[in-house]
Amino acid sequence: MALSTGERGKIVAAVMEERSLRAIHFMLATNDVPGSADRSAAQRFFEALCLPGERFEAHMMDTMRSYAMLRITGLAEQVAKSAKKFVGGGFTELLEKYSWGRHEDELPGFEIMRKKLQDLEGASALECLMIAFRHLHKSTSEFCESADKRDGSPPSHSAGQINSMIIFAHYLSRAPVFSALIDHPACQGITLFLGSFRYKLAMLGRYYGCLERLKALVRYSERKISWEWCSDTDTGIVNHHPVIMKRSYLEVIRTDLPAWMGNPETYFGTECPKYREKMVVSTHPALRLILLAPKTYLKLIGCSDGVCLSTEAWVKEYNVAEKTDWDFGPSLEEADPTFALTHAYAFEEKVYSKVQNLRGISISNVMWPNDRDY
Repeated sequence: MALSTGERGKIVAAVMEERSLRAIHFMLATNDVPGSADRSAAQRFFEALCLPGERFEAHMMDTMRSYAMLRITGLAEQVAKSAKKFVGGGFTELLEKYSWGRHEDELPGFEIMRKKLQDLEGASALECLMIAFRHLHKSTSEFCESADKRDGSPPSHSAGQINSMIIFAHYLSRAPVFSALIDHPACQGITLFLGSFRYKLAMLGRYYGCLERLKALVRYSERKISWEWCSDTDTGIVNHHPVIMKRSYLEVIRTDLPAWMGNPETYFGTECPKYREKMVVSTHPALRLILLAPKTYLKLIGCSDGVCLSTEAWVKEYNVAEKTDWDFGPSLEEADPTFALTHAYAFEEKVYSKVQNLRGISISNVMWPNDRDY
């Protein structure tokens, strides 16, 4: 995640190998050939990571914002929109009968946030929670408005301002109130929104958790850190491969939508003409690393945007078929229409079947075709 520039459609993944004398080596991949922006970001990041000095968090955040403002702004915009709905969605009334515990339990990081936001002093746990959400909505909205006005000029926000924003997102994503609301009878129809909002908070807040873990990594390795881009030489790996669809959008929509979506016209209406007759697919970077990383690497993949539903299904089937145990971090498990199967493993038919019911959801966004409609 710390290496991602935020370029639309570009995903970065990494695996790690521990070498002698606590030296750490990373192998990186993208879902395409790494471009100049990707290489520049990695160069800046690792040079900063290995540079001695104080104020590590501010130093690394300054480095990341030099190439990742597009991504940070995109995440902040998503959080701002969802926070606005959450703050104005009447959730306070639903929580009035909630059995509140200590402030530190209901609002993780309370002491840290209280030092940054005086309004939390003396307020009840519920009031503190809503004050914190309103503060995050305000700070992310102002951040995005400022970004819109910059028109490509250098970032005007300091590392401290960005750090404060991601700290609130990090701790609010861990608030137990989300679990309480998801279990509330009145929220049965909006559990997807609540889960999605929590995930967006976590994605923005990952920058804070990332800095803490990087500090520990630097301390452990004594800055003996190296890296490389993986070379795509394996059979089945494709980059930016154009695919002409064999079926019309009406056939896909009418025959392949899950039964619960009912009448297609109700959901799509005039959206049907947006269905793309041609799409571009690439091999997910997580698959590239699994196929290409030497066996000495830890079987844990870090991925800038989480792992899509298709990739998760592929990795699980690969683990069974190859008797291995690759793992990855949490994600929203959304279907990625640009995911390319390798067509090199028999289990990929199972992967196709697993993601097939997500076709309607995937199409309903921007009328993308499914992974295997070709």
